[in-house]
Amino acid sequence: MLRNNRLLLCLFCISFFYNPYQLFCQGTWFMRTAAPTGAERHENAFVKVGNKLYLLGGRGIKSIRIYDTQTDSWSQGAAPPIELHHFQAVTWNNLIYVIGAFTGSYTDNSGGFIGEKPVGFIYTYNPTTNTWQKGSAIPRPRGSAGAVLHNNKIYLVSGQTQGHTGGWVNWFDEYDPVTDTWQTLPNAPRARDHFHAVVKDNKLFVVGGRRTNRNANVFANTVPEVDVYDFAQNKWLTDSNLPPEEFLSIPPIPTQRAGASNVVVGNDLLVIGGESTAQTTAHSEVEALDLENLTWKQYAPLKRGRHGTQAILHAEKVFIAAGSGNRGGSPELTSMEMFSPEIASPPGDYPKWTRRADAASNRFEAASIVYQNKIYIFNGLLENLTLNNTSEVYDPFTNQWTQIASIPNQNGKPSGLTHYGIALVSDTVWIVGGRLEGTKAVTDKVWRYSISTNTWSEGVPLPIKLASGSLAKLGRKLYLFAGGTHLPNNVNQFCIMTQTHYILDLDNQSAGWQSVRAPFPSGFERIHGAVTTAKGKIYSIAGQLGHDCNNNDIAWVFSYDPYLNKWTRLADFPKANSHAEPGTFTIDGRIITVGGEFSGETVMEYLPKTNTWKQIDTLRNENNAIMKLLAPSAKVIGDKLIVSNGSTTSGGSAPIKNTYIKNFNRTPVYELGFLPENINIGLDSGIIRKKSAWLWTVTGTANYEVNLSNLPSWLSVKKDAGNMVDESAVEFELTFNTQGLSKGIYTYEIIATAQGYKTAKLLISLSVGDFAPNLEAIANQTHQEEENIDLQVNAYHYRTVVYQAINLPNGLSIDTLSGKISGTIAKNTYLNSPYQVRIIAKDAANHNLRDTVNFTWEILQGKVIQRINASGTAIIASGKSWSASQFFSGGADQSTTIAGDILATDGDALFISYYTGSANLTPFSFAYPNLPNGTYKVRLHFAEVYWGVQVTGSTGKRVFSVSIEGTNPTNLQNIDLNAIASPPTAIVREATVNLSDGTLNITFSASVDRPLVSAIEIIRIENSLPPQYTLQISAENGGTVNNIAGNYPAGTSLTAQAT
Repeated sequence: MLRNNRLLLCLFCISFFYNPYQLFCQGTWFMRTAAPTGAERHENAFVKVGNKLYLLGGRGIKSIRIYDTQTDSWSQGAAPPIELHHFQAVTWNNLIYVIGAFTGSYTDNSGGFIGEKPVGFIYTYNPTTNTWQKGSAIPRPRGSAGAVLHNNKIYLVSGQTQGHTGGWVNWFDEYDPVTDTWQTLPNAPRARDHFHAVVKDNKLFVVGGRRTNRNANVFANTVPEVDVYDFAQNKWLTDSNLPPEEFLSIPPIPTQRAGASNVVVGNDLLVIGGESTAQTTAHSEVEALDLENLTWKQYAPLKRGRHGTQAILHAEKVFIAAGSGNRGGSPELTSMEMFSPEIASPPGDYPKWTRRADAASNRFEAASIVYQNKIYIFNGLLENLTLNNTSEVYDPFTNQWTQIASIPNQNGKPSGLTHYGIALVSDTVWIVGGRLEGTKAVTDKVWRYSISTNTWSEGVPLPIKLASGSLAKLGRKLYLFAGGTHLPNNVNQFCIMTQTHYILDLDNQSAGWQSVRAPFPSGFERIHGAVTTAKGKIYSIAGQLGHDCNNNDIAWVFSYDPYLNKWTRLADFPKANSHAEPGTFTIDGRIITVGGEFSGETVMEYLPKTNTWKQIDTLRNENNAIMKLLAPSAKVIGDKLIVSNGSTTSGGSAPIKNTYIKNFNRTPVYELGFLPENINIGLDSGIIRKKSAWLWTVTGTANYEVNLSNLPSWLSVKKDAGNMVDESAVEFELTFNTQGLSKGIYTYEIIATAQGYKTAKLLISLSVGDFAPNLEAIANQTHQEEENIDLQVNAYHYRTVVYQAINLPNGLSIDTLSGKISGTIAKNTYLNSPYQVRIIAKDAANHNLRDTVNFTWEILQGKVIQRINASGTAIIASGKSWSASQFFSGGADQSTTIAGDILATDGDALFISYYTGSANLTPFSFAYPNLPNGTYKVRLHFAEVYWGVQVTGSTGKRVFSVSIEGTNPTNLQNIDLNAIASPPTAIVREATVNLSDGTLNITFSASVDRPLVSAIEIIRIENSLPPQYTLQISAENGGTVNNIAGNYPAGTSLTAQAT
């Protein structure tokens, strides 16, 4: 059984040996969301009930802290009625049992000895009612004992009766929670305390611990032996009095320690952390006893050594939280780690960039992929921009590069490529299009490299010749878009950009590449654009225009939604950049881009949730000098970022063969999801229609199950073969058939599950018959006069919809077919604000089928000069464009990890970064230059994202004031954000000032802690009023004037004077 489990637990194993154990399949530890400040503790327990993990007990009386694995959040539970520590908690019948604990302090001198006292009663905690209950007496009380649940009974083994002054015992007892009775069992072969027991295959394992005596050396007297009790035989198999043929011989634990946390993963018994006389810091070692062959091996160490806590196995992952970071009682920790056995990491700790083995040859602009934890890199360019027609594979576990087969020669010449698209399909690498060696001609050729056989074959050729196109895999289809080709009569002029968007169905390749998708957006065509996928969408990042003809790098970023067949522009890359294709990838839902033409030294991160970019690292060489790399390969293996090759000059004249490695901070997200989450479709009776949805994971590959066995008669589903899904998604083709259906609404929910993953749900709603369109709600709008508007109105309907808008602000109109409201808000439109706008969506064939939504559109006086995202990149938030941070001085950039949870705003992304003082009470300044003198409105955006959010704190923790142009507006003095609203809440303050020197100066100063600002809006106010007209009106023979026609500016005042 163990051999099969090993295949599941580890994708890659290292097979070298040394005493006393084998360094085998390590897995990887990852830091998770820490418990809140105030939850720190040690000598505590940590157990699970359902999908929640409960951190309880520890020295002192402390409230329970509860971690929800589904929401990645902590909450608080009731404190125990007495101090409980030094125990191993167990759960039974959804109750948490505390048996075998100590109470009192280390220096307690009552009861005839100095030290903690055993708790003489059972205590239980009910998570449902959040209540504690004192139970019956324990016949043989002791603390620091091992406790396990087996066959609905709780077993208590060994422990200590006299705190830390001795009194260790080898008692073994059984408690039946159903009958509330105890039974004494045979004593264990050895007494011990400060250990945890575990059960596996009807056997009890007792590992680690010590016999504690503070009168000698409290951390000494560790117990190296492993004891095993067989429940079936009712005897200890490690009892030395057994006959030799019955005695079970187990090697001692390699690293002797107490206070470790023990848990079984597969057939491996992990001993995690601990404390000993060998070192002051708590142990980070994780050693595992293979319960099949009874040998020890080493797993990846903890990120933070700890002892005095408990480990939990949940959804095939190990969780451990709190404990003490040094031997003894401090520092008490709040951090939590998660062990993922299936994620292998290269051995070693690399807190800074470290040089590794060189590749066989220099190269840059060489595309790369990851397969089974190895990095495959193909072709690329040499020093003189000629082709490197070789390919290599790097194994980060053995730190070795190996050459693999090159693309076959054609007509006696190398046929290797540059500027190609690349994608991995199972164990086959697809290389699509590109420029040929020697001639530089663009080709339509497609190559496939089989990793398993190390051979090349030709694939389905492209319908056009294309180079530097972006290739991505979603489900069982390849998507190829953008790219370019050379001038018709000059292969050296690679200049023509295209809107190409082709799809190849991998299960129907004979049909060839089909151009059936939305073309790449006009005006944003590119080459050298980086590409990756996340949550069922494709992302195109930055790139280049022109190439051989007046080339310019660009910063534009787009996503493609295959369900909507729509491209959407996102926040720009922080600077124009290209040649980052081989260094761009998705990991744990984060898009990472390393290097490039003008961002060569940076490691950038994009978060799709908040639509924001930020720099998370800087490339450095082995001498710690900043290193700029053009088109390097960059990939994450386990918890290491590996960067290789690239050129140290932007023109590509200095390619390298260097390889670098560094620790990479990851947070795996075990989540399944559908794109889209909801499908609403309306059809007339007797219609058949197809739609597709995509199932994806954020981290890893999941073996999923889906409820397709009892589909309703009107729905059929065809999905990609097999039941494995990863970040490149699985496509579900849905067929709706309304034949024989009566008018009405029909629903079904497709549910996909995988062990250890958040469940994915796709809600389907089918409307049959004549139904009105369904307009999406539109949030109330606030804009400035003379502002450009691009607002999309959406209505769901199964037939063509026409749109109508009533009472739009002057200067705006709605496209009747697309529903887009656009234009420039006319000057002085604010005078008639607010506008009560009505949007109507009508069935194009039957205008009586309609839906209406209303919203308020407020137009503010003044023209927006600039909106600035303080300390952040250029973004779109709350429907408005914000520039990257600029014009600040004297302070420091800061960011937070709570983006997405800001209250009172839909522009959460605006608050993930902020500009603040460089130290307590240190002011900072903002100076916007080259403004025409006049009147300006300054709008400042704040949010408290530290006090009361990341650390404990309420009012009075941060108080600051703002001065604008030497004035001190009352509403900007002594600002205490937490006194205004509970954090984290978006708060807006504005002031009107007169500018006379051409530079808008703002000073932020604090009386408590540091000042901050999240964003600034600068709005020019023109004081000129609309014109007034006096009209001379005459009517002959006493006639009546009923109407005066004419076009006048908004707000115009008309005075009629009769003649």
